[in-house]
Amino acid sequence: GHRTIAYAAGPITSWSNRERDVALREFADESDDVTLIELGNFPPFFSGGTQAADLALASGATAIVAFNDLVAAGLVDRLRHRGINVPTDISVTGFDNVPMSTLVWPNLTTVDFPRIQMGRASVDALLDTVLGRSTGPRPNVEIAVELVVRQSTGVVPAGTTASAQ
Repeated sequence: GHRTIAYAAGPITSWSNRERDVALREFADESDDVTLIELGNFPPFFSGGTQAADLALASGATAIVAFNDLVAAGLVDRLRHRGINVPTDISVTGFDNVPMSTLVWPNLTTVDFPRIQMGRASVDALLDTVLGRSTGPRPNVEIAVELVVRQSTGVVPAGTTASAQ
């Protein structure tokens, strides 16, 4: 039910940040009733999340997508210090499914990547190039990711409507 979603982006030079930003923009553009609020670029660390939290609150978003789990953990911590309950008042999602995701409270909802499969595809591409097996540009390899739903996300807060967002 979230219709106003904030993105706490990572480094401008990050390929994964650009891909996430493009995907979120496309999603918002394709959804008539979803607004994406880009909060800016933040360091990909806990401190980046603490920096983004106040902007996210001021934006009126009911959900925040963080560049990675470290930024998401910083968001959750700063929100808790401001008296904001995650996920009752606002939902937070990260990326990477690092082990720390289950050590913070609430446990982080995150996007998990099959690291072994990604590594194998990268090594195959490198070996093809080094050993001369490549005859041209390699096609993009799409690897499925998984949304791991935990306690940091929930429904839109009571009393929030699409028109109020």
